[in-house]
Amino acid sequence: MPNFRMLSDVLFQTDSDGKTSFFPWGKLGKGYIVPSSEVYKELREFWVKVNAISFTIGTPLIFMGLQYCIPYILFVSTVSFFLYRQKVKGLTVSNQKYKSREAFKRTAHKLSFPFLIFGFVFCIIFSLAGLIVVLNNPWLGLIITILFFYLSTSCFRMILVKIYDQKE
Repeated sequence: MPNFRMLSDVLFQTDSDGKTSFFPWGKLGKGYIVPSSEVYKELREFWVKVNAISFTIGTPLIFMGLQYCIPYILFVSTVSFFLYRQKVKGLTVSNQKYKSREAFKRTAHKLSFPFLIFGFVFCIIFSLAGLIVVLNNPWLGLIITILFFYLSTSCFRMILVKIYDQKE
């Protein structure tokens, strides 16, 4: 299971004034100023719980076929949207823009080099397996191939970030 606490770090960014902003939808939405460490912990734990539950229930659905996956993804996305809107209600909107490059770099530095290599190899294998699935189920195979190819390129980018930053 993914480390959701570590993954939640990319949703929180600190500006030059030291203010922390929460971006529940990442680059796709606006950020909200986190007024205290208690609110920070509450938002972070909420994000971890919602995503852990979604992941735990959703993973088996992938193997059951698209007729279950797509409605589940739409349902979870809609429920998450309204839950997050409720959570950020009353928080001040931040002027800070989401910096995806910074978030990516922080994530790369938190993951170990062997883990990134393993993730890269694992995703390449599943990308190839997705191509095999295309023969039996074209849509599911295509989605699996695209997903794992994207993940493998992300792992490879993180490997490059770690190598480049170690040389500096």
